[in-house]
Amino acid sequence: MHEQKSAQKTKLIWVLKALSILLIAASVISVMIAYSRSKKDAVVAFLDVGQGDAIYIRSSDTDILIDGGATADVIEKLSKEMPFFDKTIELMVMTHADADHAVGLVEVMKRYEVLKVIESGITCHKELCQEWERIIDEKGIDREFVYAGKEYVLPEGRLTVVHPIVSHAGMTVDDMNEASVVTCLTLRGKSFLLTGDLGVENERKLVEQDNGGLCMDALALKAGHHGSKHSSSEEIIEYTNPEYTIISAGKDNSFGHPHYEVITRFSEYTIPLIETAKSGTIRFVLAEDGSYEIKTDR
Repeated sequence: MHEQKSAQKTKLIWVLKALSILLIAASVISVMIAYSRSKKDAVVAFLDVGQGDAIYIRSSDTDILIDGGATADVIEKLSKEMPFFDKTIELMVMTHADADHAVGLVEVMKRYEVLKVIESGITCHKELCQEWERIIDEKGIDREFVYAGKEYVLPEGRLTVVHPIVSHAGMTVDDMNEASVVTCLTLRGKSFLLTGDLGVENERKLVEQDNGGLCMDALALKAGHHGSKHSSSEEIIEYTNPEYTIISAGKDNSFGHPHYEVITRFSEYTIPLIETAKSGTIRFVLAEDGSYEIKTDR
């Protein structure tokens, strides 16, 4: 009798194990199916990383990250945009080496396979820059110094560098903000100007450069320097004529971003502002038919 009960118990254990495996497999398959369906939509997500910038872009099977904020919080934010089984970033952009843009990128490189990084190449002796370079060398990541005109073809669009206007590789600058790598993203017929921390003077130079009309009539302009009064000139606003402006800044930050002058300026142009501090992560979901939807965390 005892042996019979023992055999039944063993059989039950094996049945429960088999059911558990089947449930796990079903969950994985359902996630993969959902991800496959979601890939039909291209996404531009301004991640809520507090006082900093981090922009995630998905075009088909290509993942791009522009900046990563000041902490490792970007890891958790990425996990909500990418499935658990996808640990590859095809292209990473460091606009400049200030902590509120670059610390998170270093954390991402530690945890993800990054195929290529691009930056301006200005001279930087910060400990952060040394860590950035160490990981790139250690992992053998392809690295490129870029300036205006460099273009990366995506499955459904392109990412074009529009600043710095000339090569800054090896140069020493007084203000890293003014050497920010600025890009124009064109995806499924919609464009986004992603400005880093570029200031008013170089915004005007960028407009004068024109770049073949790239990012004119943009769907969204990311306000420079988290909504600082030293960025978001009338010239850049009129040039891009955006339907929306995104401000990536932390709630109640010590800098007072976004500044009143910037809020007023965009209001005068009747351009809606969407702030990560108020809305959380802001996603532009671009459908195949050219339509789009804006989804926020709150």
